[in-house]
Amino acid sequence: MKVYRSLAERPKAPCSVTMGSFDGVHRGHQALIERTVAAARKKNLSALVLTYEPHPRMVLGDPTTVRLLTILPEKLFLFEKFGLDETLVYPFDWSLVAMEPEEYVERILVEGLGIRHLAVGYDHRFGKGRRGNIALLEKMAAQYSFELEVLEPVRKSSEPVKSSAVRELLSSGRFNEAVELLGHPFPIFGEKTKGHGRGKKLGYPTFNLSIPPHKLLPGPGIFAARAVRGTRFLDGMLYIGQSPTFGEGSQSVEINILDEEIELGSEILVLAERFIRPDEKFGSTEELIEKMKTDEKNIRVYFAAQGKVAAAGRKGGTEWP
Repeated sequence: MKVYRSLAERPKAPCSVTMGSFDGVHRGHQALIERTVAAARKKNLSALVLTYEPHPRMVLGDPTTVRLLTILPEKLFLFEKFGLDETLVYPFDWSLVAMEPEEYVERILVEGLGIRHLAVGYDHRFGKGRRGNIALLEKMAAQYSFELEVLEPVRKSSEPVKSSAVRELLSSGRFNEAVELLGHPFPIFGEKTKGHGRGKKLGYPTFNLSIPPHKLLPGPGIFAARAVRGTRFLDGMLYIGQSPTFGEGSQSVEINILDEEIELGSEILVLAERFIRPDEKFGSTEELIEKMKTDEKNIRVYFAAQGKVAAAGRKGGTEWP
C-alpha cells in the first residue's frame, strides 16, 4: 500500500475513495473500506482512503485528554490488511477546519485525487462548521460525475457500531466485547525499550514497548496476543500493568513470544486478541511464576482452538484474522 502525506505527493489518477478519521477501523469503517475496494476492482480504479493526522479531536479539543483506539501506524497496518491500495494522510489543521465543503470536494477530491467513486456513512459531515453532508455530496457528485455510495450503519445488538462505543467498552474493562465490535484484534504499536530484565529471570523474557500518551490501552491484565514480524504473526503473552508484585507503580506493556527466540525490530506492533485475566499482586516470586505457567497454558489452549477454527476455513490461527 502506498502512503502519501500531501496531495502533491500523489500523481492524480482515477480512484475510489472513502474518507474520515477511522479511529479503531471498526466494523462500520470496514464496511466503507469493503465498498471502496469493491468499486475500485469493478471500475479498474485505485482504492484510496483519505484520513487525517493529527486526529481532529487533538486540534479541536484539548490534546492532553485525547485517547485514540488506533494511532496512525496501527491504522495504516489495518488499511493495508483490509485491501486498500493507497492512503492519503491529510494534515488536519485550522486551514482545513475553515475550508468550505464545496472547496473540499473540488480541490481535494476532484482536482487533487481524480475521484470516480466515494463511499461514506449515512451521517458523514465535513468542511467548515460541519456543513458538508449527504445532500451536498449528492449535489456535487452529480456536478462532477462521480458515483456516491451512502452506507447505512453497521449494527451490533441493534446499536450502530461507533468508535465511542468501543472506547467505552475498553475503559470499563470489557476488552473481549470491544474486540468483537472492532472486528479485528486490538493493535498496540510502540517503540522497543529496555525493561528491568525481570521477565528473563522469571523464565519469560519479554519485549517492552513505549506507548505514545494519546493511545488508549486496555485495562491491566494478561492477554493472548500476536506480535507482527514481517508477514508472520507470532503467538505470545501480553502484559499490561504496573507490576504490583514488585511495587513499581509505572505502567509497562510487554510481550513474551511463545516457542521462539526471535529478535523484533526497534518498532513493534502487537495484536491483542483476548483478555485472559486481570493483573494481580502475588505474595512471592514463586507464586507469580506458577500463575504465569497457568496463563501460558490458557493462552496456548486459546491459540490451539483458533488454529482449529482456521483449519476449518474460518477466521483465526496464525493467518491474519
